Amino acid sequence: MPAELPEKWQQVAPEPVGRTSPASPGTTDLQHSPKPWTTAALTASDLRFSTDAAITGLARAHEGLSEHTRGLGAALALDGVRHSWETRLKAVRDECAGLSEILKGVALTLGELDREIGGQFTRIRHTAARD
Repeated sequence: MPAELPEKWQQVAPEPVGRTSPASPGTTDLQHSPKPWTTAALTASDLRFSTDAAITGLARAHEGLSEHTRGLGAALALDGVRHSWETRLKAVRDECAGLSEILKGVALTLGELDREIGGQFTRIRHTAARD
């Protein structure tokens, strides 16, 4: 059971305020975890590598094609489409690479903030216990 709020806080928020946590529905304990951020970072990294593999596969599939189809209009159109797809896939790959690093950073920051805030609450509890 949480301790009663000091009078100055009761004037600001006379009723307890809380947020329901998806991790524990029905409670007012806001919980978070770096796990979703780490999972998202891994997913972005996986997408980066699979997209890179698709770019390589696309290039291999078209190796020698222009030599064997020289002069055919369809081959020129196909080459244009391939270049367009390569450009798009490279943009996705590069975006996922950057996003993966950002998401890893968020997970790391959340963990560090948890430790820092936990330490601050511990200091506050110890100070309040002495007073």
